[in-house]
Amino acid sequence: MLWSHISLLSVAVTTASAYLLIERREDLLDQYDYVIIGGGLSGLVVANRLTEDLATTVLVIEAGELDKHEDSIYVPGDVGATLGTSYDWQVPTVPQDVLVNGNITIPLGKVVGGSSALNGMLFHRGSPADYDLWEALGNEGWGWEGLLPYFIKSETFTPPSDELVSEFGITYDESVHGFNGSVHASYPPFIYNQTKNFIKAMNQLGVQTSNDQASSAVGVFYLPNSLNPITMTRSFTRPDDHDVAVERANYHLLAGNQVTKILTEDAVAYGVEYSAGSNQPRYIVNATVEVVVAAGAVHTPQLLQLSGIGPRTLLEELGVEVVSDLPGVGSNFQDHPSLIVPYSFTGLAFSPQNLTSNATLAAYYRELYNLSKTGPYTVSAGNALAFISTNSFTNKTSELVAEGRNQNETYLSPGADPGVTAGYKKQRDLLLDIWGSSDAATIEYSVGSAGPLVISLSHALSRGDIRASSLDPFSPPSVDWRAFENPLDMELMIDAFRAGRRLMQTPAMTELGAIEATTGNLTTDEQIVDYLKKTMSPSFSHVCCTSPMMPKEIGGVVDEELRVFGVSGLRVIDAGVVPVVPAAHLQATIYAVAEKAADLIKSSR
Repeated sequence: MLWSHISLLSVAVTTASAYLLIERREDLLDQYDYVIIGGGLSGLVVANRLTEDLATTVLVIEAGELDKHEDSIYVPGDVGATLGTSYDWQVPTVPQDVLVNGNITIPLGKVVGGSSALNGMLFHRGSPADYDLWEALGNEGWGWEGLLPYFIKSETFTPPSDELVSEFGITYDESVHGFNGSVHASYPPFIYNQTKNFIKAMNQLGVQTSNDQASSAVGVFYLPNSLNPITMTRSFTRPDDHDVAVERANYHLLAGNQVTKILTEDAVAYGVEYSAGSNQPRYIVNATVEVVVAAGAVHTPQLLQLSGIGPRTLLEELGVEVVSDLPGVGSNFQDHPSLIVPYSFTGLAFSPQNLTSNATLAAYYRELYNLSKTGPYTVSAGNALAFISTNSFTNKTSELVAEGRNQNETYLSPGADPGVTAGYKKQRDLLLDIWGSSDAATIEYSVGSAGPLVISLSHALSRGDIRASSLDPFSPPSVDWRAFENPLDMELMIDAFRAGRRLMQTPAMTELGAIEATTGNLTTDEQIVDYLKKTMSPSFSHVCCTSPMMPKEIGGVVDEELRVFGVSGLRVIDAGVVPVVPAAHLQATIYAVAEKAADLIKSSR
């Protein structure tokens, strides 16, 4: 180790490990090669990669704290227990015009590791068509062929055991997996038996089982979790990246502090201002090479805007000096609108409900997990999903696509910038290709380990906005999904809801005694729409796309090397750079984006 780099620093040794951690602002250097804003998934992956070169100094500034190794984060069976705690930003959002399901907060990780510490641990990719769409928007090298090496690089894949292969028929293709990455992708030793019923039910509807979601993510499939197969604990960027990089003297992380402004001079980023709180002093640290923004798809646009990078009209309203007029900052906001349809099951031998209703049984299985790392507490959010094409659940595919082609209205926010509008129209054309394709998915179905039926819209046409609402960086931004503003999204969801009923009425699901709990009286389109408006969430916690990687003239914020237009020495590397959300839970995709970002940063120095 290059201990000379920190010979003048005061460091503290935690009781939990021998890691050297920066605990005070006074312990920081005056400048670093790179200052990374945000110690979540992308920030820590890139920091770990950059500090592999021991001559490169990196500072990560993270608003959250280090976790204390709580079971609520590390034990797969406790997934969801951290939501609503101090580790969760709980970002408020504005009421929706179409959906009337109350005000909804966005769960986002406010902890070292970010949302990789909070998510459901589902680890899978979108289809090749999802990423080829990114390249078609003007991003050379970001299609499936360009990203596949980074999907491979990011993971350490552990194939399912012989027992799981024999019991569940899980198949996989080793050629599209990696075996030396930082995040583990593996299967728990226990999978609920009823998972087989979900696979069979989809087959009975004519949906084929994919050989491996890692190369063909259209159909129904088993998927791994971000699960360490040795410890049977969550694999995420705190243990897998931070705890590796912190052994290096050239890596520093300052937790419990939020970057309040990106500092620029003559349109060159040279450092950041940060503080521990709204009423706390603000300090400056310089970056001699680059400032790298990884604050997440919600907070990155707010920070850029408060730093003078964003739509001129908004900046002038806020009284912020314009550094770079980028109308796309905060536009293009996307997620996966989702619906939870309650079902009860009368034919289940064993399910997660048994653990919540029987304290004695739960204690037994928790002790089994503690002693042998087996049993149901090794299971997180499940191991089977279905992502299906439009023509798999409706006979109106051609009609819906034709309606989209004939739309004159964009349904964007009033007064949307012409460039943003042009970019949206290009996205819509490409998305309608996906709506009409058999090689791409538009709807996700899951039942977990026999919980409610979840239906999610994978490729919505509606777009939202995120805007700074005040000059106080500690106040949340204004977050507006504008979900279902485009009426075609609702038309698609009506048919997806009906198809969900057909799924739960298949012989395979009938074996489980699936009973629709509250929606059986919905028969007409009007009744279903009313139910959807009252019940659907605009989010699946897959927020993205608010600093889109696209040409500037069509609303882009970063180029294909993730450099912010109009400002030198500044990049964005988080989920905000994704131009169109893939038909997948986002975790594996953002790992690949971060790995590619690290290579781009290193190659440009």
